[in-house]
Amino acid sequence: MGYLSPILPTRRAAPKGSLAYEPARASVLEAGQLKSLPLPKGYFAPIAAFVLFSLTFVAYYFSGQGGATPFDYFVPLADGFLHGRLSIVHPSPLLDELVPGRGGALYVIYPPMPAVLLLPQVAISGLKANQTLTSVFLGSLNTSLVFLVMRRLSDSRRLQLWIALLFGFGTIHWYLASLGPAWYLADVVSFLFLTLAIYATLCNRSLFLIGLLLGASYWARLPTILSLPFFMIMLSPRWLRTGPVTRSSIRKVHFRSLGAFAAGVGVFVAANLLYNYLRFGTPRDIAYSIQARREPDIYPAGLFDLSYIPKHLYVFFLKTPVFRDHPPYVMPSMAGLSIFITTPAFLY
Repeated sequence: MGYLSPILPTRRAAPKGSLAYEPARASVLEAGQLKSLPLPKGYFAPIAAFVLFSLTFVAYYFSGQGGATPFDYFVPLADGFLHGRLSIVHPSPLLDELVPGRGGALYVIYPPMPAVLLLPQVAISGLKANQTLTSVFLGSLNTSLVFLVMRRLSDSRRLQLWIALLFGFGTIHWYLASLGPAWYLADVVSFLFLTLAIYATLCNRSLFLIGLLLGASYWARLPTILSLPFFMIMLSPRWLRTGPVTRSSIRKVHFRSLGAFAAGVGVFVAANLLYNYLRFGTPRDIAYSIQARREPDIYPAGLFDLSYIPKHLYVFFLKTPVFRDHPPYVMPSMAGLSIFITTPAFLY
């Protein structure tokens, strides 16, 4: 049994089309090699992906706030990139989450990958670019991408479509992508690149490309780098020789393959270190720390503290919506919302 067996069992006694059903995967599980899964022939995949994208785009666009978000931190940042600077010169009144850096200039707190993706739109529309529109577009791509990942994991077309629809319309992704403020766009972009990295892994693409995609996700949301062990395990047949563990086990490591993956991730890790140094004179990520010191009521114990964990767990699993006596009557709490309310399917 190969290394994917905990995720993809060779056979389960469950009816075809159910969530428990997975057909035999000899091409994936044999000899510890990660091979591309055979895809059904025909036009089903591209047509389904296009329909999912179109359906998601229409739903996200018309269910959003109806226009560009005022919290478009990445638009002036992209404009700065196009003019050869990292600072924000023309902040709108709502761009209050900017931190001072070298020379007293103002900088966006968040990693800049969303601004990189906004460059084409900002190059055309300037500071009038619609960040929400980009968020809706990328969020719609994410729904189709989840479908394509499921194509690599299951032969059941029903399961492929239902998981994609569950992601697109049964999770907080709908809320995040349809509004598109800076914080949410960062999540959408990070998910895009992280899922592309997973898809590239399942398609047996180059290790450098997989590392590059993971690094791009990291440069949108820094905690994404914590997914590194997942990729190390999934890619282990390509960088680690099989056999019994011995004192000379280091000889089993394919350093060239491992180095290619590390180089891909390292491109964006190095870019982030340089980005911080140019703004603050240090390679460390201190932008969040600066903001935390300015908001002691939000961060009473500093940026990181164990005392926050119980509060977060309560929000993750138990936080209820806010009920009002006027439309829309039910609103999500600013602190968050229980995952079982946002996605009741998890209970199922």
